[in-house]
Parts: sequence; structure tokens; C-alpha cells
Amino acid sequence: MKLSILDSLELPHGGGSNDALRNAIALAQFGDELGLARYWITEHHGFAHELCPSPEVLVGALAGATKRISVGAGGMLLNRHNPYRIAQAFRTLEALYPGRIDLGLGRSAPGINAEAVFLRNAAGPDDHAARVEEVLQWLSHDMAQDGPFVGMRIMPDLPPGPTPWLLGASIGTGELAARFGAALACSGFHQPEITADIAAAYLAGFRPSSYAAAGRKPACLIAIIAIAAETKEEAEHLAMPIRMAFDMRINHGVALSEAPSVEEAIAHFGGVIAAEQEDWPRRVVGSYEQVADRIRSMGAQTSVSEVMIRPFTAELPARKDMFRNLASKLT
Repeated sequence: MKLSILDSLELPHGGGSNDALRNAIALAQFGDELGLARYWITEHHGFAHELCPSPEVLVGALAGATKRISVGAGGMLLNRHNPYRIAQAFRTLEALYPGRIDLGLGRSAPGINAEAVFLRNAAGPDDHAARVEEVLQWLSHDMAQDGPFVGMRIMPDLPPGPTPWLLGASIGTGELAARFGAALACSGFHQPEITADIAAAYLAGFRPSSYAAAGRKPACLIAIIAIAAETKEEAEHLAMPIRMAFDMRINHGVALSEAPSVEEAIAHFGGVIAAEQEDWPRRVVGSYEQVADRIRSMGAQTSVSEVMIRPFTAELPARKDMFRNLASKLT
């Protein structure tokens, strides 16, 4: 299995935004040294315990700080941005770091203050498919000849790209990626029980793209939340802060300003929560060997050979330990 990183940029306990940015660069460099396939960052807004930078700016900094690993956003939220501006930013990054930039395309539900910031009407039409296709057209120098963008191209002297990935949290998105011939990053944590169905719909329906930036062959990865350590008990402890952050936001309407400590989280719940045992849990928690075995099983069930892990532990040493040990077992 290929191994990749999806970083949500949590603020470390007792640290701030500068620390989170330095940790992101350090983790990308570490993944580069390990020979991992990709390092992606998420685009979030209004989550106080997660850094919310401009994705394209940070992707450029990450690409400049690494040598080989593919770097990207997983993903740019199409209901928050103009498709042309997304394509323009990532065409620029591709020109600077050819062959190393990934563009993930997704959408989000309204977040804290997000609608006010982006001036979008959450009740407006669902034009996601049209926005995806417009980005593919910009990336491929393939705008319609009879529309408002006649004659417009973004750096037409350079090859099409970068590689577009759709973020799939539903079977419909898997089918959309297959129809456009785009790559698919299949979420294993939004609705984990249908992850295999999303991948199956994509692989069954894939057809080569008419857009030059997209693919002639299917490309699919699974993105999961995982927290691993030497023992299951240690991993269960490391998972407690993110459990508390989610519980406070979802069940209490409180956005924490930083990741809590393990001790604070255990006190919040009155004990340690045991690792989930389902075949497709929302969080994969366990020893390095247990997590690696679960990942191999997921790959076998979906015919997918790349897993992208969202670590969801804010402390850099624990993240490095996890990826070092999982890389030795999976790659």
C-alpha cells in the first residue's frame, strides 16, 4: 500500500498558529524523507482548534520545502471559491513545481461564519458538477468557444495540469469522478460504512476523460482518520483529545481554541474511550500492527492501493512515530 498524509493542521496543545505552520512543514519534510506518496492539507473555516490558512499559499510553501513528495489541497471547496481563481492558483503552483501538485476539489456544508465570509447562499442551486467541469476546463486549456471565456487560457504555453482529484463522501461523487475521468479521494470517515460502495461505483463507471488534465486510467485512494501507537491502550489515550474536540463542537456547540491535553480529555469523558471495532470505523485506533492490518483489509475490500491518513493528533512527535512505523509495515 502507498501511504500518504492528510493534515488538518491542529494547533498543538499550548501552541499557536506559527507552531502549527512549522509542524506542517516539518511533517511534509518527514513524509518526503520517508518516501510517502502525498501530503495534502484540508481547507477549513471557523474551527478554532485547527489552523485555517489560505490553502494555495501553504501548498506553495510546502512544495518549496520538500523535494519529491506530491503536495496539494484536499480539497479546495468549490462552493467557497471562484473556479477560475482555483485553477489559476494551482496552475501557478504546477508551473513552479511541475508534476508535484495535486488539486483536490470538494464542497462543504455551511460552517461557523463561513457563509458571511464567502457571501454564498446555502439555499442556492447545487451547481457542484458544473463547477468541477469548469475547473477541469481551465486546467486543460479546453474552455468552450462560444461562451463568456472565449480566448481565455491560463498559461497556455505550459502542459495541462495539475492532476484533479474529487473528494468523494457519497456514491454520487464517486460516479461524478468516474464520468469526468478524474481521480477520486474516497472519504473513509464521513460515512465510513459506504466507503467500499463509493470506490466500487467509481471503478465500475470510470471512463477516460476528454479533459487533458484528468486521467486515462482510474486513480483512487482511501482517506481515513487513524491514530496508532506501540500499543492499543496508548493509541486510545492519544485519540482522546480529538474525541473531546469533536464532542465539544458537535454536542455542546463550543469550538475549542486548541487541542486539549490527553488528561483534560480523559477527565471530560470520565475515562478512556475504547477503540472502535467495526470493519469501517470513523476512527481507526490501535497498535501499529492493528492499524496496518485494518488498512490492508480496507485496500483488499476496495481494490485500492493507496491510503491517506488524517492523523488527528496535534503533537508532532506522535505523528512522526505513527507514519514512520506504519510506513515500515505498509510500503
